[in-house]
Amino acid sequence: MNQTAAPALPNADLTPALAMQAGYTSPVIADCGLHTLELLIEPDADLDSTFVAYDRDENTWLTINGWLFDFSAD
Repeated sequence: MNQTAAPALPNADLTPALAMQAGYTSPVIADCGLHTLELLIEPDADLDSTFVAYDRDENTWLTINGWLFDFSAD
């Protein structure tokens, strides 16, 4: 079985300012029908893969399976 490891979550205090300093500068809305998330992502994040994002509502890091969501700019 060929599995890809999930990206490591950044170690930092959980604030939007520190997430932006870490390079998570693109605000997006991610919606899958059941959940809507307000995220900060890296500008070059591949939205069809698994990637790390900062959840602006819960002030926490998440690992997102991008193929499950529809994304729009915020």
